[in-house]
Amino acid sequence: LEIYAVDSVRMQVNMKLKIQPIASDSLYSWTIIYNIKGKEDIREYELKIVEAKTGHYQIDEKNSIIIDGYYKNKVFTSFFKVMDNFIIATYTMNDTNQLVFEIISSNAKESNTTGDRKVADEDIPEIFSYKVTGRQKAVLHKIE
Repeated sequence: LEIYAVDSVRMQVNMKLKIQPIASDSLYSWTIIYNIKGKEDIREYELKIVEAKTGHYQIDEKNSIIIDGYYKNKVFTSFFKVMDNFIIATYTMNDTNQLVFEIISSNAKESNTTGDRKVADEDIPEIFSYKVTGRQKAVLHKIE
């Protein structure tokens, strides 16, 4: 996992993702393991299929936090707000059968607001844009 600064990698962390079926076709273990300076940080979650037809899933963090995720066009995406930060997390299977994990974060309290006026005969909606405060990326390889 690479954590980026503006034009460089600020930090690298070894990362593993284990996905395994649990007793039924709609529930999987979803374990993320980070190795930070020789110490493993293990996060044991569950992935539940809510509605396969619409691509709706949930990641249960087993601590009262449940994050909705959506699988569309070979990309699994979750978009949520924690404290004052927006987080977009994606998992994309690439053409070489690697899973590309990316996170984009933004401060939800700091926005640039534009629009919200009439220009000629058109009502322009109010638009909020947010500064990207963090970006992370990992390319995960399947291990047998």
